[in-house]
Amino acid sequence: VVADVGRSLVYTATAGGGAWCGAQRLQVSAASEAAQALIGTGFPFKAPASERLDEYLRQLGHILRRSAGVRRAGSAALDLAHVAEGRLDGFWELWLAPWDVAAGEVLVGEAGGVGTDPAGGTARGGPGGLMGGEPGGSAAGPAGGVRGEPGTGVRAKPHRHERVREGGARGNG
Repeated sequence: VVADVGRSLVYTATAGGGAWCGAQRLQVSAASEAAQALIGTGFPFKAPASERLDEYLRQLGHILRRSAGVRRAGSAALDLAHVAEGRLDGFWELWLAPWDVAAGEVLVGEAGGVGTDPAGGTARGGPGGLMGGEPGGSAAGPAGGVRGEPGTGVRAKPHRHERVREGGARGNG
C-alpha cells in the first residue's frame, strides 16, 4: 500500500492480484524510446548516498541527456507507484533501503513491470540498487546506459535487447 496524500489516492498490490489505484487497474507505461521517457528520482541527502554525490551527478547527467526529463515526487514509494500507474516511465535513485521500495516493487511488478538491480539481479534496495519496468522497451534510467553501475532505478521498459528474467513481469512488451 502506497498513499498519495496530496492527491487523495491509495495504490495497492498483492502478489498475483494485480496493482490498483482504487478500482482502476494499473499498467506501466508503454514508452519505447529513451528520449521520450520521463524518469523519477530522489536526491542523495544523507550518508552513505550523499558521500557518492559525484557518482549521482554523473548518472543524473547521463539520464538528463537521454530522457525527456527528470521529476521528483518526494518519496521513492510514490515515484514507484507513479511508474506502476504509467505517470512516470522509470525511476532511479542511489542507495535506497528495502523499506523505501518494498511496496513500490510489488506495484510495478503487478502493473506489468520488472525490477532488477543494475547487474540484472533481484532488486531489493540498498547499495546494489534496483531497476525495472515493462518488458521489451527502453527508458533513460540506469537502463539508458548507466546499467551495471551502482544505483537504484525503475524503468517502465528495459531495452528491447534485454531478456526478461524468470519471475519477471508480465506486460505487453
